[in-house]
Amino acid sequence: MYPVDINTKEFYKELNNGCDIKKLESIAEKGIFLYEPLIKYDKIKDTESCIKISFNAFQIVFVNNIQQYNIFIELANNFYQKYLLRTFIPNEYIIKTLINDTSNIDKVEQILKQFDPVVLFFYFFEYNIISYNEFKVFEPSELDDKSLILIYCLNYFYLNKNFYEIKKLLNFIDKNILIGCIIFLFGRDTNILNYIIDNLINEKLILNRYDFYNIPLMSSLEIIKNKNIDIKDAELLNENSFKRVYNERKYFQFENKNLFDINFLEEEEIKLKNDNKKIKDCQNRVNNFINKHYSNVLNDYYYYDRNYVYNEDIFKEDLNELLEYFKNNIELYPFGKELFSYYDLHIIMFSQLFIFRKKYLSGIDSSFLEDSDHIIQLANKYRNNYVISLLLKVCYIISLIYNNRSIHVIRLFIRYTNLSIILKKKHIVLKYSCDTDFEYHIGNILTKIDPIRNYLKLLDTHGYSIIRIF
Repeated sequence: MYPVDINTKEFYKELNNGCDIKKLESIAEKGIFLYEPLIKYDKIKDTESCIKISFNAFQIVFVNNIQQYNIFIELANNFYQKYLLRTFIPNEYIIKTLINDTSNIDKVEQILKQFDPVVLFFYFFEYNIISYNEFKVFEPSELDDKSLILIYCLNYFYLNKNFYEIKKLLNFIDKNILIGCIIFLFGRDTNILNYIIDNLINEKLILNRYDFYNIPLMSSLEIIKNKNIDIKDAELLNENSFKRVYNERKYFQFENKNLFDINFLEEEEIKLKNDNKKIKDCQNRVNNFINKHYSNVLNDYYYYDRNYVYNEDIFKEDLNELLEYFKNNIELYPFGKELFSYYDLHIIMFSQLFIFRKKYLSGIDSSFLEDSDHIIQLANKYRNNYVISLLLKVCYIISLIYNNRSIHVIRLFIRYTNLSIILKKKHIVLKYSCDTDFEYHIGNILTKIDPIRNYLKLLDTHGYSIIRIF
């Protein structure tokens, strides 16, 4: 028997009997296998030693008080093998404490960087750190299967939320990928390994040396032996294996009441269905106009040439009709940069921005920035207009800076603006590379508006200031 096995046996004997904290810490420092998180052991779960022992044994941690939090902050930032630090259990206490910690901003940022941002976004909403409107405006356009599995495992195994039953994911994710991902993320918890064997594996467990089916060398083989599971050695994963896994990866949206226990989803699905009809109609109008008046050949300037089968009067008449449609439907603009490749169609975007600026941004004062709720309501209202939505996201982030919102919330929102934004202490920097970038157009509008211009700087990609603000 190896020393680590002897230490482990001695550790669990003490844990299940006298549970002398100092003695447990002393044994753990010699090296142990920690088969599961310590949260079910009442005598140790609320102590600082619980966090120390868990870190040293590479086990997931559950932080439940300020003393544990202070230890966690220091250990997480000084941990010499950060890539082995899987995650922490995102209970409400630690998430809110991290977000409101103004004394350890850089340390908190380092911890949050290691956490899946999509999963973090989910728990920000779950714990009412961000509102419904914020969730809808900034939500990631999609989450991959790894993020979905993380949310399910954390909720089901550690936060006692039975809605997130793991077997439900079999309707959406291939079983082999599901099992492999769970083992890779949570294989150090033998309770989860037991669940997988009892509920997801039939006869054989395939072992690989890399990510998928990578079982940590702890008590796992003993568990498999006791369960009468045969082990089949698989060939090592190679480059083609990873390509296959990547190609099989699936993506999901939060607007799925079968996947997420979010109270507004039913009415949101109805709204999405109605919105999709409007968006489809809008896209068809523009596509019909393009098919009628443009060729499908790019010229030397990367524009599609006009089709001159129809005379100029017909073109102008059709263009004015299209502009009138967008003027009357300013909440719609479901396009990115693709329309920039057609002469004259960029007018649609500029026309809508002009109407919006005149209606909402003319003559504003600091009360506009003070009222964050008003801005996010506008952003939710215009979320089917890609460009105006981007502009309002920038306005909202500036409003949050103005109102001293948690920097960690602001950073998470910036991640999901689809814009190149750098957050400084009391302002943001919009970076652009050419005059077709949305950063350029949004920046040119907002840097001319008081008081927004005081919190915004527009830079080119080489770092030269275009508009002097300070």
